[in-house]
Amino acid sequence: METMVRTHVMLPKALLEEADGRLGNRKRSELITSLLAEWVRRERLSAAIDAVLAHQPGPLDDNVPEEWKTSEGAAKWVHDLRNEWDQRGAGSETANGASSPAAARGQ
Repeated sequence: METMVRTHVMLPKALLEEADGRLGNRKRSELITSLLAEWVRRERLSAAIDAVLAHQPGPLDDNVPEEWKTSEGAAKWVHDLRNEWDQRGAGSETANGASSPAAARGQ
């Protein structure tokens, strides 16, 4: 078992009261541990993606759009592309005749 340490955090009273009402007795530490572990996992993943993108050799560097050079930029690019597809609606079709990315995937 991993060594546990006691810490002190300040939280808004109303938020803590609602969380306690939803969690039940003595579950705060489990929730905070779970949320913190997920945040650390995402931060590590983001750092790894940034490191890979920063170290791509050769012509890829010259051909990659600027927004793909960070994980945040790539995520924004995908989000914007999806919004663009959604705004096209039924009047515009993809290469396989589907009217949206979801339809193109058969969803």
